Order: sequence, then C-alpha cells, then structure tokens
Amino acid sequence: MSSGMRARREQILFTARVLRLAILTYLALGLILTLSILKPLPLMEEADPFRPIAVEPDWYLRAAKVALSTLPGPLSALAILLIPILFLALPWIERAGWLSGVSSRIRVVLAIILTAGFMLLTWGLGC
Repeated sequence: MSSGMRARREQILFTARVLRLAILTYLALGLILTLSILKPLPLMEEADPFRPIAVEPDWYLRAAKVALSTLPGPLSALAILLIPILFLALPWIERAGWLSGVSSRIRVVLAIILTAGFMLLTWGLGC
C-alpha cells in the first residue's frame, strides 16, 4: 500500500469518526432537550423583596457584623477599627519602647485582652 493511499484512508477514517461523534452529540442534546420539555422542573416560590434573608458573612467580615449588631454605633466603629489595629501593632509598640515603664505582667494582660476581644468579635459574641 502506498503512502498516498494510506493518508487518504486515514483521512476517511478521521472524517467518519468526527461525523459519528457529531451525530452522538446531537442525539444526546436532543434527548436532554426532549426530557426537559416533557418533565420541566417546578419554579421556585416568588421572590419577596421585603422579607429579610438570613445571610451569614464570610469569616473575615464576621467581626464587623457582630460588632455592628451588638455594640452601639460609635463604639462598634471604634471596636472594628482599634482592636485589630492594636492587636497587629502590639509588637511594634513594644519594640518602640512605649511600654517600657509598664511591667511585663500588664503587657501580657493587655495582649490577652486584645486577643480575646478580637476572638470574641470574630467567633462568638452575639451570633
């Protein structure tokens, strides 16, 4: 068998496979369309824009939601801003020497209070 005849035969086989695949694809799509027309899914209940939806925020927004729902207005804003900033800035405050006159026990208590405040706002206070 010559190489020209072999190439022609491979081209015919490839075309036949592509056509078979196209026919099977159209048959599957036709079956899915037929079944969806014969047995449609029921629609969900009508939306009510005035009914509140209980949506739980992601973990990084939970502290803000809890602070806003449990604390009064200005205090919640201070808690949302100051507790994480103080929690993250505590190592720099200690290195700068601002707490040099404060005993180490008070520094540990301050760190525990800030950590507990952040954890309560994030995981357990109010929700």
